[in-house]
Amino acid sequence: MASKAAKLKKEQEKVAEARDTGMSALLGLLTGKQGIRKKEASEVGKKKVNYFRGKDFAAFFRDNEKLVTKKCPKLMATGFKDGYPEDEAGLDKLGNLLLHFDFVQCANRDDTNFSEIKKWPDRLVACTGSFDVDSQSYYIVRWEGSKTMQHIMMTFLLIFVLICFMWQAWPIWAKVGVWYCTFAFCAFFFVVLVVRLVAYVLFWCVGCEFWILPNLDDADLGLLDSLKPLWSFERRRDGYFMLVMRLVAMGIAGASSWQIAQTYTFNDGAEVISNMLLDINDWGMDRFTTVPQLEASNTLSIEHFEKMLEEDEEEEQKEKAAQKEKAEDEAEEASTDGGGHYTDVEEEEAEESQEGEFEDPDAQEEL
Repeated sequence: MASKAAKLKKEQEKVAEARDTGMSALLGLLTGKQGIRKKEASEVGKKKVNYFRGKDFAAFFRDNEKLVTKKCPKLMATGFKDGYPEDEAGLDKLGNLLLHFDFVQCANRDDTNFSEIKKWPDRLVACTGSFDVDSQSYYIVRWEGSKTMQHIMMTFLLIFVLICFMWQAWPIWAKVGVWYCTFAFCAFFFVVLVVRLVAYVLFWCVGCEFWILPNLDDADLGLLDSLKPLWSFERRRDGYFMLVMRLVAMGIAGASSWQIAQTYTFNDGAEVISNMLLDINDWGMDRFTTVPQLEASNTLSIEHFEKMLEEDEEEEQKEKAAQKEKAEDEAEEASTDGGGHYTDVEEEEAEESQEGEFEDPDAQEEL
C-alpha cells in the first residue's frame, strides 16, 4: 500500500510539473487533429497503442513553428529561452522531456512473424533509451490526456447496454427500424464481399491484383484504418506455370458460365435472390414484431380449473363412501361378536326385563 501511494504521489507530482512547464499543452497539440502523424500498432504482450516516428516528430516542429509557439507559449518561455528548437540538439532535448514525464516511451519494431518489412510496423516492443530524431526510432504515446470525454463515452455505453436489455419494452416502430438497419447493413456488407472477390478473380485472370478495400479483413488494424485505402492495384510477375493456370481458370469459368446459361437466365437468378431476401425480411419482421407468449402446454384455462375441481370433489366423495363402508363393517362385526353371543349390554337388558316380569303380579294373572 505504501509503495502504491508513493507511486501515485510521484505521478501526480510529474503531472503538476508538466502543467507548470507547458508539456501537457504540447502533448495535447501533438495528439490532436493538427498534430503529428501517428499510427496504431499492437504492443507485444499488451493492448493496441498509438505511436509516431522520430523523423516525423522533427518534421512537425520544423514545419509548424507558428502553431507550436501559439499553442505552447509557457513551454517556449520556460524551456527554450534561447530560441525555437529547430536543430537536432533542441529536438532531442524536447523529446527527452517527453520521456522524462512518461508521456512517450521508446519502442522497437517486431517483424519476427512478418515476411514483408513495412514502413509502419504492426507490432512494437517497448524498450528504454534516449530520444533520437532518427527515421528508425519509434515512440509509443503513453499520455491519455483528459478523461472527461472517456467518462462521457462510458456513460453513453452503459445507457446503450441498458436500452438493449430492455428490448422487450421497445415500441414496435423502434424494433422495425433496428431490423431494417441491421438487414440493410448485412446485405450491403455481403454485396461488398462478393463484388471485391469477383473483381479480384477477374483481374487475377489477366495478370493483375485488384482489391476493393484491401485492408478490410486485416484484424490488426482499427475500424478506420481497415477502410483505407479504397482500392489497390498491382501487376503480377508470374512465371509460365501461373500463366497456364490463369488460362485454365478462364476456360473453366467460361465453360461453366455457358453451361449455366443454357438452363437458367439472369432473371431466374435475380428472382431467386429477391425471394431469398424477402423471406429473410419476413422472418425478421415476425421475430421482431410478434409479442412473446407462453406456450399452450404451459397455460391453464378456465375449463382446466373446472375439471380439476370436479376431480377433487369425486375423490372426496369416494373417500367418504369408503369411510362409511368401513364403519358399517366394524359395526356388523361388533354385533355378531364372533358367532352370535350376546354382548354385556344385551345380557344386562335381558336380566332387567326378566326381573320386571316376576315383580309385576297383574302381568302374571293376565298371563
